[in-house]
Amino acid sequence: MMSFIGSRSKSCSRRLLRNARNIFIQIAFRLGFVRWRMRRIVHAGSIIPLYMHNPSRKYVLHMVDCFSAWGIPFLGLDHVLSKVKDAEVSGELGGVWLSYDDGWLSSMDSMVYLASEKIPFTLFMCTGEWEGLKIFAVGHEKYSKYESECSDMSMTLNKGQLKELYRSGYASIGVHTHSHLKANETDSVTYLADLDRSIREIKTVIGKRSQVFSYPHGITKPEIKEGLAIRGLSAAFTTKGGRITGGEDRYELPRIGIDQESWPLTLWHILRAR
Repeated sequence: MMSFIGSRSKSCSRRLLRNARNIFIQIAFRLGFVRWRMRRIVHAGSIIPLYMHNPSRKYVLHMVDCFSAWGIPFLGLDHVLSKVKDAEVSGELGGVWLSYDDGWLSSMDSMVYLASEKIPFTLFMCTGEWEGLKIFAVGHEKYSKYESECSDMSMTLNKGQLKELYRSGYASIGVHTHSHLKANETDSVTYLADLDRSIREIKTVIGKRSQVFSYPHGITKPEIKEGLAIRGLSAAFTTKGGRITGGEDRYELPRIGIDQESWPLTLWHILRAR
C-alpha cells in the first residue's frame, strides 16, 4: 500500500514539475526572453542538435515557424560535421540541426513537409523491419499510432519511401543499426555485425555508404566507438542533451530530444542544455 502511495506521489510531483516548466516557458516566450536567448546561442556559433521520432506535421510546422520568426537558420549535416572537426569553422553563426531516429512510417508526413520547405534534416534509419523483424511492434506505443490497429504492419518507412526522401536533396541518411540493439545488452562483435548489415542495406537503397550513426537508446561503450572509427564513420550521436560547439568527441555527440507533446517543454530542454 505504501509503495502504491509513494508511486502516486512521485507521479503527481512529476506532473506538477512538468506543468510548472510549461508555464514558465510560456511566460518567457511572451516576454521575448526565449527569442533573445535562442539568438544569443546561435550568435555564439553553437549548433542546437534536435532529435525526434514521429512528431506530427502540425508540430514540426509550428517548430519551423518559431525558429524562422526568430531568424534561427536550419543547418545541414555537412555543417554539423565541419563544426565537430573545427570549432572555429569560419566563425559562422550556429543554428538548428534536425534529426529523426528509427524511420517511423508516421514521421513521413513531417519529413516530406521539411523537404518541401527546403529544410535539411538527417534520418537515422533502422533497417530491420525491411526483413520482417517486428522491432517496434510492441513496447513503443508512445511513438506508434498503428499499434492498436495492426500488429503486422511495418512501423517503418519502406525502401521506396527512404529513396524518395533521399532524392529530395534535403534528407541525409544515417545508420541506426539493423535490429535496434542496446549496446549495454549486446556484445560488441554482434552489435558491430548488425551495424554492418544496416550500412549495406541502406547503401543498396540510396547508392552510397552512410557516414553517420546514432546509437539506439543513446547507449554506447568504448569498443563500439572504436569499431565505428575502424569503419571510417564520420560521427556518431547519442541522446545526451547538449549543444555542439566544436571539438567534442565525434563518436559521442549530444542531441536534445524534443517533447512531442509540448513545444514549450522542448524549448525548456533547449535553453537548459549546455
